[in-house]
Amino acid sequence: MVAIVIKAMPSRMQQTRIGASDVQEFIVTDKSLTPVVLTMWDQFVNNEASLIVDKIDSMLIILGTRLKVVSYKGISLTTKASSLFALNPDIPEAVDLANWLIEHKEEVLNLLVTNDPHLSLASSSMEPSPQTASPIAIISQPTEKLPRYWAKARV
Repeated sequence: MVAIVIKAMPSRMQQTRIGASDVQEFIVTDKSLTPVVLTMWDQFVNNEASLIVDKIDSMLIILGTRLKVVSYKGISLTTKASSLFALNPDIPEAVDLANWLIEHKEEVLNLLVTNDPHLSLASSSMEPSPQTASPIAIISQPTEKLPRYWAKARV
């Protein structure tokens, strides 16, 4: 995966089956301008994630390999023990994306200022804030802008 890092969420501790783990999440995108959550766990939080956070304002391009694709509640990426990252790698795909970014930087920056609930979530499994809630009626009128939905209901 070669992507542009557009937003970093605050790191946090999360309880898992095997105990507490450090978690750092990023919103990344590519030429499609579709935001995707990249979740880094444990050793990646202290190493790669801290480097990315330090350079987040420079529209960093990252190369991630051996990532796990998670399709629960939308598509997201997460690290495995064998995952590897390179920041601003000197490979054709990254150079092409960097050149594309020069021409489309304003569109990428607009992703940050839109009220897209997916950019305000720390992950696709967390409930959106009340400010991003919309009436359920919009689900009957799907649009490309809202690819995922949350439904809070009582029976």
